[in-house]
Amino acid sequence: MKKAKNTKTPKFVKQRKKIDPLQVFANLYYVLQYLLVHYLYFGFTFEPVKLVPKIITAFHWQDILKALYNFKDVFMGGFAFGSVLMFIVLAIPYAIFLIWSAKYIIIYVFVLFQLFVFCVVKIRQRRHDRLITLDNIVVVKIGAPGQGKSSSGLYEALIMSRKMWAKLIEKHYVMKDKVNGWRKDKIKNAAVLREWDEVNFSYNYFKKHNCVPCLMTNIPVRVDGFMTSKVKKKHIEQRSRLPAYTVLFLDEVGAMMSVDTAKQRMSETEEARLALAVSDFFRLIRHFINGRCICTEQDSENIYIDVRRVVSFNEYMLSQRWVLKPYLFIAVASPLKWFIIKTERFSKVLAPPHKFLQKLISYIGFRKYRYLRENNTERVTGMQTGKKTFYLNSKLPFDYDDRTFSDLYNGKDEICEPEIFDKMKLENDPETVETFKRQRPQKTKMRVGKTLTFD
Repeated sequence: MKKAKNTKTPKFVKQRKKIDPLQVFANLYYVLQYLLVHYLYFGFTFEPVKLVPKIITAFHWQDILKALYNFKDVFMGGFAFGSVLMFIVLAIPYAIFLIWSAKYIIIYVFVLFQLFVFCVVKIRQRRHDRLITLDNIVVVKIGAPGQGKSSSGLYEALIMSRKMWAKLIEKHYVMKDKVNGWRKDKIKNAAVLREWDEVNFSYNYFKKHNCVPCLMTNIPVRVDGFMTSKVKKKHIEQRSRLPAYTVLFLDEVGAMMSVDTAKQRMSETEEARLALAVSDFFRLIRHFINGRCICTEQDSENIYIDVRRVVSFNEYMLSQRWVLKPYLFIAVASPLKWFIIKTERFSKVLAPPHKFLQKLISYIGFRKYRYLRENNTERVTGMQTGKKTFYLNSKLPFDYDDRTFSDLYNGKDEICEPEIFDKMKLENDPETVETFKRQRPQKTKMRVGKTLTFD
């Protein structure tokens, strides 16, 4: 006999934010770095009487004054030279000696400056989080590959989904005790009962499936050990139901709803009906599921026009840069990297610590995003803001594969047979010659009097 399948509903696991030790260390890194340098220089005995002697000793003022005196002689005598280049050549060694003498001050000021910048960036990061609200229904992030569309869009979608989940929980428990009273007069309370049905369905959906609540994506994303629910094209075409109070993240939305979808509306076919269903979904997404949507695309004109018409604003991502790097750990990791590359004997021994250091380094610092915000592109008068910046942690609070579409590469299963050029000419590559060859009209000779002309 076949065993009956276990159809028992999985028990809901309450999602808690996991504490990542590396992330905690990354948040304390700049404070610990400053305290370490301060302790090495001054210790932690804050006595005003001994402070001045400690500063003189720690910063080696005698060496600095000596270097300044030597540099002064060269500088004052430099104007006697006829050549400015000669003055620069003579001044460079003394300038290097001065910088080397002041290295303790430079290190201390640099560490203090990094701590100050860290505090400023943290404040700006908190401010950016507060600006992520549920007010904007559809947002599109546009830009070249690698400029931070997906990472920043997923971050904003995650923050919005957490706010949406808190809103859904509040509505569920506020309405739960009043349902029996509303059902006594179903005609009068039809609207509020309909709202309760979608709130109750959505709340139980996310409770039952142990996924990231109120967030659905078209690429796999992991948050605190839980995966996001999958949104498919059939959901956008209204052929399958979406839970209410959901934030949708659609990466490379032009591939799902391309501009060619508009051509399908002009016929009396099933494709035309689905194209109109997509239009209605984005136009009425707040009415249908009280949802929000964040999309990414490299070219806004490649998105289905009915989607572009309802966009709140477009963010053109200009750059993504790593700032406040942990130079101390980078200085340790660089020699390990050099030994691994240059030697094979020690690579197996050095690879594990190098891997751990690289992971630790990836947690420290911030991602600096630069963007340009523009109004809906389908409006004649599109307003633009100047270039703005915001910061996120170097290690984002979720995991996703930034090459998630790599399996769609048609040539990955083909035979790789590279051909190597054998000389600095294209004579042995007729295909390339044919591709780049310029086709010119044939020249004909004409005689006019005694003069030859060419057409």
